[in-house]
This record gives sequence, structure tokens and C-alpha cells, in this order.
Amino acid sequence: MNRRSLFNIALTLALGLMLGALSPDPIKLAAVGSFMFFAAMGVALMALLRKEKMFQPRITRWDVAAGFYLFSMLTNLFVDHEAVIEFLERVQRDGMPG
Repeated sequence: MNRRSLFNIALTLALGLMLGALSPDPIKLAAVGSFMFFAAMGVALMALLRKEKMFQPRITRWDVAAGFYLFSMLTNLFVDHEAVIEFLERVQRDGMPG
């Protein structure tokens, strides 16, 4: 069971990093952080709907959600908010760069 959970975690992290790599430079880290936040909320919702218990000897969905949320917060520590705002203002003014 833990092996499958670890595979799903690695797959989701790889997907988040891949989507972030496809984003424009100023918003790469913000995109990864946002994706991981939404992944954490989705996994937490699944744990809630399945009434999964916390504090089990195996990796639960609650553990995965907490890990994704922690990764999201750590990623957002390194986001240059001024560069993101400047990029978004430039996109609004000039359109998406080609």
C-alpha cells in the first residue's frame, strides 16, 4: 500500500514540476506552488469523502495532503511576488508574449 502511495506522490510532484517548467519564467515557482496547493486540497477532499482515519501506521491520504501542502508552502517562500505582479501587469497591457 505504501509503495503505491509513494508512486502517486512522485507522479504528482513530477506533474507539478513539469507544469511549472512550461510556465513563463517569472511565474514558474508560483505555478508549481499553486498546483501543489490544489493537489493537496483534492487529496484532502478525497480523504474526507472516504472517511479515512488519520494516524495510521501506513501512508494515508491525509499524510499525502499534508506533504503536498508543505511542498506548496516551501515553494511559495521563493516566489518573487513583485516579478509576478509585474509580469501579470505586462500581460494585461501588452498581451501574452509570443
